[in-house]
Amino acid sequence: MITTSLLLASMLSQSTPPTEPLKAKIESLSFMVGHWEGNRGPAWIQEVWTAPKDGIMHASFRMHQDGKLVFSESERIIQEGEFVRMKLKHFDPDFNGYEEKNETTDFVLTAVTKDSVSFYQKDEHGDLWLSYKRSGNTTQAWITRSADKPSDESIFKFKLVK
Repeated sequence: MITTSLLLASMLSQSTPPTEPLKAKIESLSFMVGHWEGNRGPAWIQEVWTAPKDGIMHASFRMHQDGKLVFSESERIIQEGEFVRMKLKHFDPDFNGYEEKNETTDFVLTAVTKDSVSFYQKDEHGDLWLSYKRSGNTTQAWITRSADKPSDESIFKFKLVK
């Protein structure tokens, strides 16, 4: 636990987040459960996470701007043995998938505390982290490719609705 806390403290202080998979239980991500709404710049966003059951958490995400759906996602967090993975599938406004038919965008959990988590993947552009941090009834999620501070365009700000 000390190692996990040190890794996350390092990640949140803008140093390079960890890339190695962390042994964890999906139940440690229960802080994400709920109906969340907020914004990302001028866009309205919504993400709804279910509680862990049988090693799976599920979520749906959508973003609207200027009165129109921009895109949506279906998300799953899955317990795979001693490790936890996140799988995403993105859809355009007409419900056409960004990924190929049987493909997903996959991340592995690399850091977790009682109210934050970081997932990692290496894609064609290099290292990519997706992180969540909850504080009371608010959560921020952000995407970053390096130790650089996330730009406003990459930060998703949510408030707990239910």
